[in-house]
Amino acid sequence: MRRPQELHEQLGDLPKDLRRRTDYNLPRSPGALANRTAQRRGNFSPAIPIITSDGSRASLPYNQKRAYLIVFNVDVANALWVNVGVPAVANSCIRIPPGGNWEPWVAPVNAIYLVGDVTPQTAILMEGNQW
Repeated sequence: MRRPQELHEQLGDLPKDLRRRTDYNLPRSPGALANRTAQRRGNFSPAIPIITSDGSRASLPYNQKRAYLIVFNVDVANALWVNVGVPAVANSCIRIPPGGNWEPWVAPVNAIYLVGDVTPQTAILMEGNQW
């Protein structure tokens, strides 16, 4: 029965002049430069507490530069309903469960309308704008 080979026996003769990885003279990543500052792509609004009404008034107006949106339902017992561009109506829009949130993959630029299961109901909205 053959004995298993050692690692150096499996690899064979390696050249002795292998350079270390840091010596390969590759261009450095722009993010690795010490004198580079972080690029600012936009800013976030402060978290805005909103008291919902009947859903006919926009909670956030149209914003062409909106790049991020998150809506928190801070109520622990009642759902929150969100609609984009048209007034919100309970049981026919995007439902945010109690204690949940809605963070769309692509932020809508149209006005955001909110209505709660009960009136008034508190929600927290935060949006981010691009430059």
